[in-house]
Amino acid sequence: MSSGKQRAEDYEIEEEDDQEQFITEDDVLQEVEIDGDEPMDEDEEAEAGDTLGDMGEGSSGVVDDISVQHFETHTASVFAVAGHPTQPLAASGGEDDLGYIWDITDGEIIVKLTGHTDSVTCVGWSADGQMIATGGMDGRIRIWRRVGTENYNTWEFLTELSGPDEVMFLRWHPKGNVLLAGSNDSTVWLWQLPSGNTMQVFAGHTGPVNCGEFTPDGKRIVTADQDGTLIFWDPRSSAPVFKLGADDARFNLDGITSVGVNPSSTLAVVGGAAGGVRVVSLSKGEVVATLGGHTEGESIEAIVFVDLTGAGTSGPGVAVTGATDGKALIWDLSTMRLRATLKHEDAITTLLAHPSPKGHLLISGSADKTLRTWDARNGQLLRKNTGHRAPILGASLGLDGSVVISAGDDGLCMVFTTEEEEHINIDVLHDSSLTTYDLEMLEYLSLLVYVVFAACKYMSQSRELDHVPTIGYSDPLLGCLTAIRYIFDAKGLVDEGIQTAHSNSQYPRMVHCNKRDAMYQREAKSLDASSGITELLQFDHTLGLIQRGDKRHQTVLQTTFTRNIRERFDEIQSEVARACEDVVHFGTEWVAVGAWNVALDIVTKVTARYYVGKNAEFIEIMQSTGPEIFKGAILRYLPPPLRPIITDVHGLRQRLEALIGPIIEDRLAQVTAHGQDWAGKPNDLISWLIDGCISAGQTASVADMASRMAFLEFASLFTVVSSATYALYDLAFCSSNVVEELRAEIQDILAGGEWSKDLLGKMVKLDSFLQESQRLHSLHIVASARTALDEDFTFSDGFYLPKGATLSINTWNRHLDTEVYGPHPEGFDAFRFVNRTNLNCESWSTSPDPHYLSFGIGRAACPGRFFASTAIKLMVAEVVMRYDIQPTTRKYPASTYFEAAVMTNHTATVMLRRRAGKE
Repeated sequence: MSSGKQRAEDYEIEEEDDQEQFITEDDVLQEVEIDGDEPMDEDEEAEAGDTLGDMGEGSSGVVDDISVQHFETHTASVFAVAGHPTQPLAASGGEDDLGYIWDITDGEIIVKLTGHTDSVTCVGWSADGQMIATGGMDGRIRIWRRVGTENYNTWEFLTELSGPDEVMFLRWHPKGNVLLAGSNDSTVWLWQLPSGNTMQVFAGHTGPVNCGEFTPDGKRIVTADQDGTLIFWDPRSSAPVFKLGADDARFNLDGITSVGVNPSSTLAVVGGAAGGVRVVSLSKGEVVATLGGHTEGESIEAIVFVDLTGAGTSGPGVAVTGATDGKALIWDLSTMRLRATLKHEDAITTLLAHPSPKGHLLISGSADKTLRTWDARNGQLLRKNTGHRAPILGASLGLDGSVVISAGDDGLCMVFTTEEEEHINIDVLHDSSLTTYDLEMLEYLSLLVYVVFAACKYMSQSRELDHVPTIGYSDPLLGCLTAIRYIFDAKGLVDEGIQTAHSNSQYPRMVHCNKRDAMYQREAKSLDASSGITELLQFDHTLGLIQRGDKRHQTVLQTTFTRNIRERFDEIQSEVARACEDVVHFGTEWVAVGAWNVALDIVTKVTARYYVGKNAEFIEIMQSTGPEIFKGAILRYLPPPLRPIITDVHGLRQRLEALIGPIIEDRLAQVTAHGQDWAGKPNDLISWLIDGCISAGQTASVADMASRMAFLEFASLFTVVSSATYALYDLAFCSSNVVEELRAEIQDILAGGEWSKDLLGKMVKLDSFLQESQRLHSLHIVASARTALDEDFTFSDGFYLPKGATLSINTWNRHLDTEVYGPHPEGFDAFRFVNRTNLNCESWSTSPDPHYLSFGIGRAACPGRFFASTAIKLMVAEVVMRYDIQPTTRKYPASTYFEAAVMTNHTATVMLRRRAGKE
C-alpha cells in the first residue's frame, strides 16, 4: 500500500535573487500581535537564526543522515515506536493522535491506526506478533489484529479497552496474550486478549503509575508511580505481594521514573526522579543496594539489562541506568559495583539491550539527537547514528536486532543498521576492577603463555604413556594442537580412537581398552573418582581445598539423603506440582516457553525445598552457583596465580554462609544442650551434614558447611535440569500417541489414590521414556573418570596406567551400540526399555549396568541419582497431565560441546497449552 507521500529530496527548490517576489514590505497593511507575542526586532531575528542553525551539526546546519530508511508520515512529535518480533514492520504513535504500522524496508504505510482523540504515547506488539496495541492520553487502548496467514499486510480493528484515565505505559506479557497498562488515576489494569476481558484492576498506588514491567519469567508484575511507590503483584491476586514507599528510609525516592527487572526475575532496579537508584530483592521485598553515580536532581529515564558473558538468565545480572545527566552507568549486580560510565552530550531518553547472541551490545538514544551502540563489556563506542534534527524520544530493535528504529521530536522515525563501525575513541570512565572484556583478553594471553609453558614442561618429562597406542600428534609441541581440538571436538577424537582401535585419554591422549569391569572392582584408593572432577572444575579455586579427599557429603548423599526420599516424598511431589502450576499462567492458549527455564525453575524449587525448605534467597544462590563453578573448566587454561580472580563462587559462598550461619549455630547449640537427636530437629540437609560431621568425629563449621552445600547445589541441580530439559524437548518432538500412552498410564496407576513413591515406581512407560531420553542425550562424551593416584595401576593382564593418568568410559558410543540397542540406536523409541526384555528398565536409577551409563557405574555411581530420577519423573508426569505440548520449530534444539561436556540448549522453546479442565 502506498503512503501517497513525497520526500523533500524529491523536489528541486530554486532560490534565485532576481525572481519577482509575491509580497514585499510595501504590501503589509498592519502588524498583528498573536498570543501576546510582539514581532521580533532585527537582533532577535538574528538570534533566532543562530538557534535554528544549531539544530544541525557544524556551521552548515546540515545533519549527517546515515539512516537506511525514514518514515515521515507523522505530522508532529513521535512518542513511541516498536519493531515487530519477526517481520520487517514497525508501529509508531505520536502527538498527531495517530498510530501507523509501516514497512521498515521502504517506509511505506501498511495500515493507519485511528480512533484516538489525543496523543498516542504507547505502542506494543503481542509476543506472537499477531496483535498491536496503542495507548493514548485520551485513556483509550485500541487493539488491532492480523487478518489471514499469508502475509502481514492486512490488519483489522479488534477492540477498544476501557478503564484507564490517561495511559502511562503498556506492556504485553512476554509469553501470552495478556496486556498490562498503567493509568494516570493511580490504577493498573490487566486484560486477556483477544477477548478483551478485564483480569485484574490493581489499586494501591497514590500517584500516576508511569512505569511497570512483567518479570521476565512472566509470573509477577512490578509497577511504580510518580509519588515514589513500588508495588510487586501476583497477577492472580489484587492484593500486593509487597509495597515499598517513602516510609521505608532505605527505599525513599522523590518519585519513580523507571523500573527494570533482571533476567532471572529476582531483582528490580528502580530509578528515581532525583537521580537515585535502588536495587530491590523481589523475594524479600526489601532494598539490597543503593547505587550512586548519577548527578543529583537528574531523573533516571531508562533501565535495561545486558548479557556480557552469554550466561543468560542465571545470576543477578548486569544493569544499565540512563539519566537526564547524559550518562549511562553499567552496574554489576553481583557485586553492586560500577563497571563503566558512558556519555552523551544531552539527556539519555531510551536504552536497548541487544538480544542473544550479542547480548553485550547496548544502544542508547539521547536528546543530543543521536543513537549510539556500545560494547557494554568494555564501554567501547561502536557506532554513532545521526539523522534526527530534534531529540530522540524512543527506540526499538527490529529484525532480530539487525536494525534499530528511532522516534523523534522532529516527527520522524528512522531505521539504522546495528552493524558495528570501527571502534571510536571516546572518554569512558571505568572503575578500578577488571571488566569482562579485560578478563577475556587476560584469558587469551594467559592461555597462549600457559600452552607454551606446558609444552616445555611436557618435553622435560618422561614419555610414560609410550606403551599405549594413541591418536593425535605425538610430538610434544604439535600435541598442543590435539589438546585444542579436544576442547572443541572431543567427540571426533573419541570416534577416531574407536574406529582405529587406538586410544585416547582425557587430555588429550585417551586409553581405549576393554578393562571397564576390572577398573571398578579395584580399591577406590587406587583409582580415584574425585580427583578428576576436582581438577576438571578447579575446586581448589572455587569450592576450596576442603573438598579434596574429604567425602563426608558423599556419605550423606548415599545414606540419609537417599533414605529420606520416601519419608519426604509428599513434600517433593507437592513442590513439583506447585512449580508446574506456574509454568503457564493465563488461559488455555498455546504459549511458547523456554524449556531450560521451565526445568530450572521447577528443579531448583524442588531441590531447595528438600535441602532447606522454602527459601527464595537459597533458590537464587543455587541458580547462580552452577555457572560460576563451571567457569572452573576455563581456569585450567590459566597459570595458577591468575585462577582465583575469574569466578565469583567465593562471593556466593559468603552469601550462603550469611544465610545458613545462624541456622547452623542454633542447631549446634541444640546438639550441645540436648544431644544429637534433640526434639524438634528439622529433617533437612543442614541436619544431615551436621550429623555427618559428628559421625566422622569432626567439628562442623559454617564455612565447611557452606562449601559442601555449594558443591551439592552444583552437583544435584544442573545435571538434573539438563536431563529435565531434554525430556521436555523429547515430549514436544515425539508422537502425540506417546504422550497419550504416558497420560493413560499415569491416570490408571493414580486412579483412586494419591501420589506415592511406590506408585511412581510402577510407571514403567514413564521410566522407559526418561531412560531413552537420557540414553540419547548423554551429558558427557566420556565419563566416570578415574585417576591413578599414589602409584601406577596395573590390570590383571599386565597393562598399567602410570601415576596421574586418567581412565574414562566412552559413554556416548556405548549408548549407541547396535549390539545392545538394535540396528537403529540413534532413533528415539520411547518404550524401548518396556518392549525389549534384554534391557532392564528399572536399572535407570537403581543399579546402573555396563550398557547404560547415564548415572555412572559401580560403587562410585552418582549417589544422588535416586532423588534426581524422582524429581524428573514427577516433573514430566505433571507436565503430561496438565499441558499439551508441541515443538516451536521442526528442528530439534542443537546442543553445544566443550571438551567432553555436552551442554543443553538454553534458549530453545516449546509450546505449552493448559489442557481443558486443568485451568
